[in-house]
Amino acid sequence: MDNILYTQEAIGQGDTAIYRTVMRMAELIKTYAVHPYIRWWAEQIVGEVEAYQTRYEIGAVYNFIQENVRYTKDAVNWEWIKTPELVLHEIQTKGASFGDCDDMTVLGLTLLRSIGFPVAIKIVSYHPDREFTHVYGLVFVDGKWEAFDAIKKEFYAGYEHPGVTRYGIFDIDNIPSLAYFL
Repeated sequence: MDNILYTQEAIGQGDTAIYRTVMRMAELIKTYAVHPYIRWWAEQIVGEVEAYQTRYEIGAVYNFIQENVRYTKDAVNWEWIKTPELVLHEIQTKGASFGDCDDMTVLGLTLLRSIGFPVAIKIVSYHPDREFTHVYGLVFVDGKWEAFDAIKKEFYAGYEHPGVTRYGIFDIDNIPSLAYFL
């Protein structure tokens, strides 16, 4: 393995800090999706799924994350983003990993992208002040974008929690021109 690390920084406040975090997430996804170690893991995860069963492949990746990554918050006002390689190494050597929504999103989207799925990042707020508080993935399947948010056991691939007061979507291949907030 090349560089089993994580990134960390004080995230600051507001949309600029969130935008920087999403840019770093997109960079990790694009970089690691072509890594042989990541591809090997993706193949192992979907190996029992019949070819061309895209929804089952997405479900297999989703279930793998839910079974092997425990949701754990970052330190207050500090952003840690684990590389997908580190998360998978922790699963392989320790039997589990820990991470928050950005770690789960980076891992899931990287695995999916490595096996040919177009992916994007969605940030959301559920609060009246419309401050962004959560991030999850989108995967393009059957002609539409569907949610990939593996943080809670009661969620499933395609589920989007209701009550969004504001959101932004980022095409990871072209963040500056295709990012938008509503």
